[in-house]
Amino acid sequence: MTNEHLPKILIGITVIAVVAFLAWILISKPRFELPDTGLKTETVKGLDLPETAVAVDDWAFVDGDDVYFRSVMGTSTVKIPGAKGESFVRLTDRIEHQDPQVVADCSGIGNYAFYGDSKVLYLQQIWDTPRFQATKIEALREIDRATFASTGPTSFTAGGLTYDVKHTVGTTTCRYAVMPR
Repeated sequence: MTNEHLPKILIGITVIAVVAFLAWILISKPRFELPDTGLKTETVKGLDLPETAVAVDDWAFVDGDDVYFRSVMGTSTVKIPGAKGESFVRLTDRIEHQDPQVVADCSGIGNYAFYGDSKVLYLQQIWDTPRFQATKIEALREIDRATFASTGPTSFTAGGLTYDVKHTVGTTTCRYAVMPR
């Protein structure tokens, strides 16, 4: 063995030692596990819910007086500030806006549903298109929740007024907007 091969041999031995050390750490590292509390969970579209939670549908759930929506990615939830869980319900089925211009402008069709508690009307929309994914929840506080009535897939009445749901196009995403007639 010549001196010129010694650095290569030392590098090789060092690499093997580092790999072996990292493998040992990964194998011997204790895995973190949540303690088994014995509580049962319910699932909302892939999310485990606390035992005290009640699913409203695949997208929303109530836990006590708190209201949550899950994201389109299905990995997180958003708590809706001020929403009242004891009176929170879905008011419409999920609606897909069938206007062909939505597909042309947005690379796909989003869907939405109206929800409400005793005072506030909420519009929750989901976009899962080739161009973007988004979940949006709006508290429509200026619209009279008590008199809300769906009149078609893209319209409703409330407080003596008629509203339309139309799509709008942003720089990189689309959304549905509620507009009075």
